[in-house]
Amino acid sequence: VETQQPEPALAAYKQAVALAPEAVQPQAKLAELYITQNKFDAAAQSADALLKRPDGSIAGQYIKGRLALARGQSSEASTILQGGVKAAPEMAAAHFFLGLAQERSQQPQLAMASFMEAVRLAPESVQARLAIVQLHVQSQAFDQAIAGGQQFLAQQPQHGAMNLLLGQAYLGRGDFPRALTAFKSAVQKAPQDADGYYGLGLAHRRLQQNQPALEAFGKVLALKPAASEALTQVLEIWLAQGQPSKAEETLRHVVELQPHDVALRLQLAHFYVRQNRYKDAEAAYQQAVAVAPQDTRTYLALGD
Repeated sequence: VETQQPEPALAAYKQAVALAPEAVQPQAKLAELYITQNKFDAAAQSADALLKRPDGSIAGQYIKGRLALARGQSSEASTILQGGVKAAPEMAAAHFFLGLAQERSQQPQLAMASFMEAVRLAPESVQARLAIVQLHVQSQAFDQAIAGGQQFLAQQPQHGAMNLLLGQAYLGRGDFPRALTAFKSAVQKAPQDADGYYGLGLAHRRLQQNQPALEAFGKVLALKPAASEALTQVLEIWLAQGQPSKAEETLRHVVELQPHDVALRLQLAHFYVRQNRYKDAEAAYQQAVAVAPQDTRTYLALGD
């Protein structure tokens, strides 16, 4: 598991269960791995097996809660995991997943309390500490997010995800030079993460550095051609510079990369409308209709 080899891990856990069929830990680890692999039926069977044992009820309830969360049943997961933390109040992982369930149930204050308890019980819990900073960013408590991010990075400076969150917090606070530094660190640690490049592009743009902003947004589009927010940023920069041909070139290139994406084709058509190029717009709309003849958006746009 630690070295990203799920299949050998699965074989090892199955062997452990075969050697000690009454032991709780092998069955619980096997169930957790099933969940990460989206093998929900197998995980449910493991959870049921645990719940039948007098010493497996806590682990079984924890697995049931994680399973409900993985299936998108946030409210049910929250209820199950609340029972789990009452039965095992020192189980940091149960508090963490309860926090995730509460966050997805739109209960950020309860989620924060659960994440904080997870960190209190297991200060080394990276995921819980990330979740706390992320909640601060989402609630626009940027100073708290920055404090938490800096404290974490003092111990683990190479962590890409925390650098990303720290950059978002600096960006929200309006400290664009520090945001730029944090996003640069984020993309160095995670060069395939489009979110890092998007943040980097925003920071450059806020600092009136259009060329490096375009380069950063270009990397977002290379990684995720359908990234509409990055595409919008690129178009705005080219149009603000009085270069509509560059904006069109970018749009057409992205459409070529994602030829079946109706939204991109409609965006190209809308661009032509804004440029008063109605024949080109009509042609683009017709192409969108050809790609998705059952999509009502294309006909509404063409009618307009």
